[in-house]
Amino acid sequence: MDSLLDGPPEIPQGLDKILYYKLSSKKYFNNLKSLTWIFLEIMGTLLVLGIIWINIEWVKVVVTTVAIILALILVFILLYIF
Repeated sequence: MDSLLDGPPEIPQGLDKILYYKLSSKKYFNNLKSLTWIFLEIMGTLLVLGIIWINIEWVKVVVTTVAIILALILVFILLYIF
């Protein structure tokens, strides 16, 4: 099974593997998009819980910090992939 950390598939030299390249690149970018949306949903949920729903100040700070750390992890993963 291909990993997101392996990077996108390489462009084939001949015409015989074009279909395989198209399918594998589509799969890769769909997986990347899914990973990105999962991180964004987690960060959004944490920010909503920490800023709007919870009224204790230290909980807001902790939850916001966790959301920012997750955002930085996502950025590092995306930069590592590309």
